[in-house]
Amino acid sequence: MPAHGCIHLAEPSRRARRSAPGARGGRGRQRIRSRPPGRSAASCPGNYRPPAPSAPASSALRAEPMSGCSRWQDACQRASAALLGDVRRGTRGRASDDVAATVRNPTTAHAPRRHDSGWAKGLLGVLVAGCIVVPCVFTTRLQAAFIVPKLGVLWAMLALSLALIAFGALRSATFPGAARPIWFVDVVAVSFVALSIAAWAFSTDHEQSLYGERLQHQGLLTVLLYVGFFYVARLSVTDIRRLRLLFWAIAIGAALVSGYALVQKAGFDPIWEGYLPGGRVFSSIGQANALAAYLVLAIPVSAALLFGTTRRMRVAVLLATATMVAAFVFARSRGGYLGLLAVLVVLAIGWRHELGTHSRRAIYGLAVVVAAGAAVGALARAPSFTEEFRRLASSDDSSVRFHLDAWKVAAEIVREHPVVGTGPETFPDVFPRYSHRVLPPDRASALDAFRVESPHNVYLTVAVGSGIPALVAYLGVIAGFFLAVLRAARTVTREVKIALVAVLAGAAAHLVTDAFITADVTSTWLFWVAMGATLGLISSGAMPARGLGR
Repeated sequence: MPAHGCIHLAEPSRRARRSAPGARGGRGRQRIRSRPPGRSAASCPGNYRPPAPSAPASSALRAEPMSGCSRWQDACQRASAALLGDVRRGTRGRASDDVAATVRNPTTAHAPRRHDSGWAKGLLGVLVAGCIVVPCVFTTRLQAAFIVPKLGVLWAMLALSLALIAFGALRSATFPGAARPIWFVDVVAVSFVALSIAAWAFSTDHEQSLYGERLQHQGLLTVLLYVGFFYVARLSVTDIRRLRLLFWAIAIGAALVSGYALVQKAGFDPIWEGYLPGGRVFSSIGQANALAAYLVLAIPVSAALLFGTTRRMRVAVLLATATMVAAFVFARSRGGYLGLLAVLVVLAIGWRHELGTHSRRAIYGLAVVVAAGAAVGALARAPSFTEEFRRLASSDDSSVRFHLDAWKVAAEIVREHPVVGTGPETFPDVFPRYSHRVLPPDRASALDAFRVESPHNVYLTVAVGSGIPALVAYLGVIAGFFLAVLRAARTVTREVKIALVAVLAGAAAHLVTDAFITADVTSTWLFWVAMGATLGLISSGAMPARGLGR
């Protein structure tokens, strides 16, 4: 037989046919014969017969061109080794498919494989560290003592994440294998970014729209920061183990923030020396309403860790959650209370089977409430609760009147600038022009003494700054996230469902609190990260979810 240009018939041997898994009388185990010792690769065409793949005796003979004998021989050796390992492990699905593909096309035996797991773990490490550090960091050396340090840490984290992604892509010559698009989310997210950039281009103050209002900093750069972390979380969280690790980091960060809030309430704060505006704690977040918005995101995530963990860790989670609830009560936020109500409703519906089947979980939840109530009772006096309930029930509260006035002015601005708005974060500049037109003279004159930094409603803020289309795109991203989670929750395991419901509860609470506050860096960033991490799990294929990420 000539050495080149011939056709080599890979016929199964008689011993292989008898021992094939599908053959009559076969023992289901095949002996793999390798090339005889001392036989060179050059003698392959005439004397050496490569081993056949695992197939029934009736399979057709396969013919392959022998122009590259060494490549064919190496492919067969790889197939034999993979098949032998498959048979020994007793797993005949995935490895057998790899063997068949390799034997059918030996030229792909040396195709580069994706090696993104190492740097994907690095991305996860960045997120885990951020969930602990970002809520806690602040400095008294800056006027913006809370916002600017957090943004600095976040930008450093994003730069490190992008460097890790570039390094991993260059090293493996491929994009991460687990990164699959969810089109009904990604298209809307890209549209939201494009519309925000267009609003900045037509802004009445480009610098203000780029960096944001002083002490607030929610301009275009911060929006791009949020979306960037949304996709970093998509790439790094690809299984339930990583999502639970992120949950632990969020719980640790929230416990530290809540502990500092209790120290403030007890009057032992060495930094602010007992300064509590309106008697409300603000911790390391910087504002009471923002603290409540952050905690209603962290509480359901922390509660999810009560399932599937050891008794000691469960006790630690209970103590941390009780601390969060106590700090949340001391923040005294109306929007926070409504957000917590949304959390309880979502958890009651989503975890009804878990709480009904395992009655201990209900006892643990009751223990959290009792512990939080004990902490509140120990650190607060009874008259303060009476005053708080009166404040909540009163419609003459100055805060309520201010919110209503700001919303009226914002609605008028949106009516006159519906397409691209006036530019991100330009509400303080245009507010005086519209307040005297919309509000009663006494209210407009009273507000002239202040710089109204935002409508205190995130949805109106987006509509005023970037237009109604941008608001629709933003809500479309959130709606796509909810749709993806709800579809996936119907087909997943109990452990994954618990995690999905916890994130869904936190997201629902965030939507409620956003209706009453100015966007805060910590809670908004965590909201985008939680959405991205959950969608990364859904689209990775590590859990059953039909029709997603395809």
